[in-house]
Amino acid sequence: MQALGHPQKPTTANGRQLWGTHAPESCSEEVPLNWNKWVRQTHRWLSMAFTVAVIINIVAVVQGKYTAKVGLLAVATLALQFVTGVYLFVLPYATRWRSAGRV
Repeated sequence: MQALGHPQKPTTANGRQLWGTHAPESCSEEVPLNWNKWVRQTHRWLSMAFTVAVIINIVAVVQGKYTAKVGLLAVATLALQFVTGVYLFVLPYATRWRSAGRV
């Protein structure tokens, strides 16, 4: 069965999809956005940005050039990391709660 003009994916006689075989048109197919992966990757990058911001803060303090803007650099990345961290922390509990409601 073809849906929305997409070619049918190659399958075996029992209906299973053949892995490793791709039609040339498969590159133009829309891929669903995986929010969990996106949030996890953002959290990782924010942790690296926070580390750099802390190093910048330490250098600024040692050189005597510390300002409130330099301090807010670390706080801003930490606040964003807190939001993504809470999401990642709650995710397994929310998944269990949603799956328990389907029983």
